[in-house]
Amino acid sequence: MHNIFKNLKIIAVSTCLFASFTASSENASDPTAALNFTDFKIQFFDTGDLSPAGDERDRYAIEGAYVFNPKHKMTYELNYWDTNVTGKSETDFESLKVKYINLTPGMMESGLKYKFAIGAEIIADLGDPNKGIGSGTTQIAPLVGYGFVMSPQDTVITLVQYFHSVDEDDNAEKVRVTGPRVIWIHSFPKYKAWFKLDNKFSINHEDDHATGNTLEVQFGKFIAPKVAVYVEALYGTGGDTSYESGLGIGMRVMY
Repeated sequence: MHNIFKNLKIIAVSTCLFASFTASSENASDPTAALNFTDFKIQFFDTGDLSPAGDERDRYAIEGAYVFNPKHKMTYELNYWDTNVTGKSETDFESLKVKYINLTPGMMESGLKYKFAIGAEIIADLGDPNKGIGSGTTQIAPLVGYGFVMSPQDTVITLVQYFHSVDEDDNAEKVRVTGPRVIWIHSFPKYKAWFKLDNKFSINHEDDHATGNTLEVQFGKFIAPKVAVYVEALYGTGGDTSYESGLGIGMRVMY
């Protein structure tokens, strides 16, 4: 009987801990958030001198997540590109991505709440590299990271994901890339809005460990209880990147 009450106490404490975490200020832009949503977005990229034949690439995407229970999350992403990087306008689906993430909440002795995330992603290439669309590879990408609630309005997420191609089309380059990532999200509860900085690094193990860095800035606001809109500024800030700058707009539907 004592063990039964002990186990019930553990379950109750764990449930309260997770509830207190999710009640803080979770945002769907946080990869470790246990929230259901679908995003519809358009991004316009300027590839500049990175693609001498053409400098435009537009991305149309559907992204989202479904949480089976507070610890199990699936995400999805379907990408369609319109680009002229080959010297003429080309359009096609670029990739389909499906990711599973296991989320474990916790608390440090200092009282800092966190969530540990571990999972893996499958990236199916749908494009044609001859059109300047897609990588010509099918990839698997395990990931691990932490989301820290620094304050009721601030969350910091650190992630590392490793991308590895398991199948390549003819003339496609093998992919072995490590992608560290640091995200800061600040919420404005009074205005039902948020601000996000997403710094993405890359280390290409197939190209003498060449590095790259991009910075994404996002500002969003809820216009209805379960509908939000946002804008994004995208920058290729150094090294081996696929674009120089970009601009995005999106709509988010929660459910």
